[in-house]
Parts: sequence; structure tokens; C-alpha cells
Amino acid sequence: EEGNSGTFNRELALSREDLLFFTWEHPLVVNCLENATSSLQGNASVSVLTNRQLPTGTLLLEAFYQLDLDTNSKQLPTQSLRLLLDAQGKNLAEVVAFNPLAKQLKPLKTNLARQVVRGNKAQIQQLIDQANQLAEAEEKQLKESLLDQLAEVYTSEIDRLEALKLTNPNVRQAEIDQLKYQGLHLSEAVLAAQIRLDALRLIVTSQQ
Repeated sequence: EEGNSGTFNRELALSREDLLFFTWEHPLVVNCLENATSSLQGNASVSVLTNRQLPTGTLLLEAFYQLDLDTNSKQLPTQSLRLLLDAQGKNLAEVVAFNPLAKQLKPLKTNLARQVVRGNKAQIQQLIDQANQLAEAEEKQLKESLLDQLAEVYTSEIDRLEALKLTNPNVRQAEIDQLKYQGLHLSEAVLAAQIRLDALRLIVTSQQ
């Protein structure tokens, strides 16, 4: 079958004409990453948490959100949010970290997972609604954090070029203007972004 072979190693790619050199900007890499992050497959799961301090059948909802930025703004770092709601809708994310929790979880078999979801549909929907409300409240903070990062990067670089331009005639005003435009464009993209639910994990407690 026809296909392409490639490598992320520049030296190897230079020594082998049959290999493509992959960078993070390579179209194939970009498309693969976009497919992985935008696909709905694997975005929801049901797991079991063994915890003798909680009654069997207690539900927890772990929700993951992303700031949905313009696809043309690939220079922007991903802004994500994790929430962990207990049965009363209280967010435990700050006191229960992702990795320690994940190590304690076991996947629930498909048929049992379906039974849990069907039997607790109303409560699950309520938790999702509460999570969405909390996420929307955090949206402003995520945007402010990203705008601060942009301002720090672009202001520093623009100031550097303007100072360099005073002593180096090779620094063109067009370069500085382009940076200013780019910073403004990215800032507008951040302000227009909306928070989006990216994945859900329903956790069911068990004492065994």
C-alpha cells in the first residue's frame, strides 16, 4: 500500500530522502492533533472508585472544559478547566487532584455502565448543568489569564524591537507593526472565545 514515512528527528530526515520531516506545524501532524482533540470518541466514560467512606452507588462527575478558540489562532496555548462535582454539586477539583484519583479508578463494564446511566439520568443531567454553570463562571478568569500571557510576550518583543531599531537600521517598522497586529488579532480571538465541554467521566463509588 502507498503511504509516507516520516520522523521528528531533523538529522535523520536530512540523511534519508525517503523520510518526511515532521514538525508541530506539519499539515499531517496538525490534522492528526485536530482529529484527536475534536473527535467525540472516548469523550465520556464510567469508572468505579473503591472508597469505604462513601456509600455504595454515590455519583461523582468529572468534567473537562476547553476555551474554544478560533482555529486560525494556533499560536495560543490551550486553556483548560477541570471540575469534580460530588453528589451535591460541590466542586472538589482543588482538593482531589487528577492523577491520584485516576490511579484509583477502574473502568466499568459497558452493560453495567449503561445501567448506571439509565438509572441515574436525572441526577447526572443535574450535575452536568451545575458543571456548565461553574465553567461559565470560570470563563472570564481563563480569558484574563490568556490575555495576560499574550500581553507579556508581545509587549516584551515589541519593546525589544523598538529599542533595537534605534541603533539598528535593519529592523523595519513593518516588523513591529506586524507584531502589534498579530497581538491584537490574538487578543480579539480570546475575547470572542467560548468555553466548551470537552469530556465527561462519571464515577460510581463502591465499598468493595
